[in-house]
Amino acid sequence: MIDFSDLFAPLVIVPSILFLTDIFLWVSYFKNRKALFEIAFAGGAIAFSTAWLGMNEAQDFQRNIRLVKDAYEEQREARQAAPVTVAAPQASGNVADELKKYKELLDSGVISAEEFDAAKSKLLGKL
Repeated sequence: MIDFSDLFAPLVIVPSILFLTDIFLWVSYFKNRKALFEIAFAGGAIAFSTAWLGMNEAQDFQRNIRLVKDAYEEQREARQAAPVTVAAPQASGNVADELKKYKELLDSGVISAEEFDAAKSKLLGKL
């Protein structure tokens, strides 16, 4: 008579070994995985491990980063929308010197061509 227990023993042992191997691989994966949080900026990036952070802490951190970014963008938009006031050059009595100062302001982009023309006509009207 044939002992069937000898035939089925490999069928039980092999799946058990595979199952234990799978468990070991999953445990190893979760133990060794690296969760990184990276902040990229023009000069490079900062990255740090978030393995010690809980989900709520990570979400709070991301929310704070977004708030800082939004505040920066609002300030930048406010600076761009603010009118640029240019102080007129001090009256020196010499029209040519004042025209030269206005031309330098025009060349540096502080005043527009229309503002330069208005100042020029005003100075030439003094003559």
